[in-house]
Amino acid sequence: MRYLTTLLCLLSLLLVLAACGPTRGGGSRSDDDDATADDDDASDDDDASDDDDATDDDDATDDDDVTDDDDATDDDDVTDDDDAAPEGLSTCSQTGDRTVDQEGELTCGGDAIEWDWYSVTVSGGDCIDIFTDNDGLAADLLALAVDADLETSYGLQEDYSQLDDEAPCFTDPWNGFACPAASVTAESSGEFRIAIAQWGGDGCAAGAGYTVNIAVNGVDVSPSQTHDDTTIDDFFASP
Repeated sequence: MRYLTTLLCLLSLLLVLAACGPTRGGGSRSDDDDATADDDDASDDDDASDDDDATDDDDATDDDDVTDDDDATDDDDVTDDDDAAPEGLSTCSQTGDRTVDQEGELTCGGDAIEWDWYSVTVSGGDCIDIFTDNDGLAADLLALAVDADLETSYGLQEDYSQLDDEAPCFTDPWNGFACPAASVTAESSGEFRIAIAQWGGDGCAAGAGYTVNIAVNGVDVSPSQTHDDTTIDDFFASP
């Protein structure tokens, strides 16, 4: 009962303060926006000379007309920072025989995943098949494909749907997932990059082995390794 009485007193006090206290602007309740009258007369913020008339922020010369941030040249049109994010590499259907193995070992990394990076020379439109498998240390592998433009990629999706869990592994990963496998279409001609890493966690084993198989237009190729145990940030600093 004492707490209810106290609460009622506090509510009564707040109502009194709301009725009598100053507003945020520092003026009285009868003239918050202009010096001589209230909010609704000809000299305040609602008449033809205030912020709502043809010369304020809502008319044809303000931030809502064709020259502001909402027209074809601002941040909302197809060429600005608010349009649809660039799509990743599209998939294709060709696979190789997956008989040319490139072998490597992986670290468990630290604060960032460390990757082994490979490169194959492609032409725009080529279909690049990627498959990577683990060894007896049961690594949970992931892969990343980066176009020759170094801007468009395939992999590292939040739902693990790209180059993560598409195929059975030589050894079931320690956490029960699967191995990366996908075929993607190169958008640009040049050096197409493939990166291999393993997820961290209780079962992550430093030195876990893997094989990676790459095919271009159905033909197995032997990729060149360009970086070893390198984070994504370090790779893009010196690709």
